[in-house]
Amino acid sequence: MLNQSIDTISDPVTGQRIIFRHRSEHRVGGELFVRPGGFVPAHVHESQSERFEGISGELRFRLGFRSRTVGAGEEVVVPPGMAHGLRNIGDEVAHFLIELSPPRRGEEGLRALFGLQSDGRVRVTRFAARPLLQVAVLFDEYLDEVHLPLIPVSIQRAVFHALAGIGRRRGYVSSFPEYD
Repeated sequence: MLNQSIDTISDPVTGQRIIFRHRSEHRVGGELFVRPGGFVPAHVHESQSERFEGISGELRFRLGFRSRTVGAGEEVVVPPGMAHGLRNIGDEVAHFLIELSPPRRGEEGLRALFGLQSDGRVRVTRFAARPLLQVAVLFDEYLDEVHLPLIPVSIQRAVFHALAGIGRRRGYVSSFPEYD
């Protein structure tokens, strides 16, 4: 097993903590902890599925245009292409097992985002992201992994690519070895 401190990432803005437990060419998995009021903003994985299994606490999932509360002993599988997000609606930390398959660069992207948020270099909430140019550089890099719901990917690609060009000229980057 790898060093626990290396395998744990936290995001103070969204209230998530992830402990990575297994990695293979087919999946990455671990444990997700979400504090009360914590959330994962709505997003779409076009070519990956995501599985959540409740250990304790409750999470309210947004799955497409529906919502579902999932607790201990329950499971939700999000197929590729489905918009989803979640929020801890309870009074205790929610503890879930999670898997992303295939893994692609999902862990790398989360490490960068969580590290930037922990260091106060970006702030991505359920409704806003700043500084916009840094976030655009990240989206431009990871748009093949994850994108926003409701807005056509072709429009996201054009907008994020244009803003990322400006961002890169201003010194923003998409690679952060300090968070690997």
